[in-house]
Amino acid sequence: EILTFAETKHQRDALFLGMVDAIGSTLSPYVRTMYGDRWMYPNIQVFVVAPPASGKGMVSWCRNFVEPQHERIRSAYKKEMKAYEKEKKMHEQMGKAKTDVETPQMPANKMFLISGDNSSTGIAQNVIDSDGRGIIIETEADTLSTALGTDYGRWSHMLRNFFDHSRISYNRRLNREYMEINRTMVSVLLAGTPAQVAPLIPSSENGLFSRELFYYMPAIKEWRSQFEESNKDIPSEMYSHGRKWLETCDEISKLGSVSLVLTPQQQSLFDKCFSDLMTRCIKANENTMAASLARLAINIIRMMSVIAVLRRIEQHGVSFNPSSDISPENKRDNIIPSREVGITYEDFDACLSMAEPLYLHATHIISFINSIEVKNRNISDRERLLDMMDDKFSRNQWAETANDMGVPLNTADSWLRRLVKSGVVVKGEERGMYIKVSYI
Repeated sequence: EILTFAETKHQRDALFLGMVDAIGSTLSPYVRTMYGDRWMYPNIQVFVVAPPASGKGMVSWCRNFVEPQHERIRSAYKKEMKAYEKEKKMHEQMGKAKTDVETPQMPANKMFLISGDNSSTGIAQNVIDSDGRGIIIETEADTLSTALGTDYGRWSHMLRNFFDHSRISYNRRLNREYMEINRTMVSVLLAGTPAQVAPLIPSSENGLFSRELFYYMPAIKEWRSQFEESNKDIPSEMYSHGRKWLETCDEISKLGSVSLVLTPQQQSLFDKCFSDLMTRCIKANENTMAASLARLAINIIRMMSVIAVLRRIEQHGVSFNPSSDISPENKRDNIIPSREVGITYEDFDACLSMAEPLYLHATHIISFINSIEVKNRNISDRERLLDMMDDKFSRNQWAETANDMGVPLNTADSWLRRLVKSGVVVKGEERGMYIKVSYI
């Protein structure tokens, strides 16, 4: 229903990624997947990049969706603050007797929507106060990059920690108080123009680039009337969807943990997909995109966990099977602290099919980063040209497609020779024919 709000296929793509991101943030810490010998929660960092006025503003709709989560937490905090202020006032009126009574403690300033316009200490305190959970949503990426560039705003390392669910800590100078949390589950959803990429991610090697899930939206090429009578207040409808989803999250939270479990066949298909992509990546681009591909696999797993839960709820309601390691006696006594969910083969294939396109989007975004930091700015065009070829293709088809892309013939021939030399493409038996290695 939500994806029907998108007017173009590119908006639909971006809205889909944004919603998986937003929904995933609400499912932590209840939903998880064992991957790489540790638990991964469905927290993703999505960055939608598009020229001005291309429709990327729909990211704000995802904010409307999670606002009910935020409002309920803030409402509870305000009630706790009123109670605290009342207790504090009574404590102060006790005179000397107050030394024998414990001083009231100010409640943690909890929230779900965390501002990106924040200092290093501010973001750490917000996350710690919120039990390590939340989501940062900014429709203009320079809000984040400006904050990170200030003397007190250098917290890009925390964004990297959020991806890995790592601990964060800080010292309060005033009271010499040390604050920390051992596990973070914070999602990030950004939108920005190509010019806003480099200020936020100045280098492809600083670790933040490889953790982002990029989607590039092209510029609009035709006028769309804004006077059509759709009778839709999309922000309000998104908020309504968010309120319904909040009720679902409450039911999920009562079940303990829900773990995504892939079948052996699905695990094998997953490994083959990323093994083929890694081979292509290393041979064609050396190590430029290897880290991005490794972390893209984590993001795909996280997306699968969200889709699996949504599909299960759609088909069976908020009901999940007990984990396989729970004893029959506990099942009989209804003592089930953990449950598991599988993903249908259709949904698994759909999620896995996004790996290559998202990899190509990342290769395109890397061209927006300072050329000093990027050794080869032609990665995106070369990968896109190769992707447009059939499993078997001729040199003439390669040249014609390159010409349509505006790539000079000499450059295209140079790329083809390099791909053959690296082993990504091999020459066919017929003269002038080539075959992609992964399809042999």
